[in-house]
Amino acid sequence: MIQSIILRKMNEDEYILWKEWSISDYAKSLIASGQCSESDARAQSESDFHEGLVNGLSTINHHILVAENIDGISVGMIWYETENPTHAFIEDFVVSAEYRRMGYGCAILTELERTLRLAEIPSVVFHVFEQNSPAINLYEKCGFTIIKADSTEVGSLYMKKWF
Repeated sequence: MIQSIILRKMNEDEYILWKEWSISDYAKSLIASGQCSESDARAQSESDFHEGLVNGLSTINHHILVAENIDGISVGMIWYETENPTHAFIEDFVVSAEYRRMGYGCAILTELERTLRLAEIPSVVFHVFEQNSPAINLYEKCGFTIIKADSTEVGSLYMKKWF
């Protein structure tokens, strides 16, 4: 089922809520992948988050967007950066649990692709944890391919799509 969505900039109130959720979720993924112990995961997640978004929503070349359906309901979000002109890098991508398996994931990625094409950025790359098979299946369905598994990052894969 194909869904229509729009991507809009996240506002400050949404950012505060998302930031806490994102740090916590990433810490859980670090533990599940074997990259961090429970005692170190939260600190590592916070460090990575703040390193990526040094100025929060105002961080240059970082785009944090809310995905809304045609009724104006938030169904997910995507954070990507465009520091390298040869590709965008997806830092975080989430479809809210109640909207999964309804076509919103592909719709968000399709809208991101349209945005990047307009900006003349020819590809997009992202990291995904190996244990996240639903996400990997979604990305493959949307035309992404695995480009590498990083031996220094246990449990990690990188995927890419050229436009």
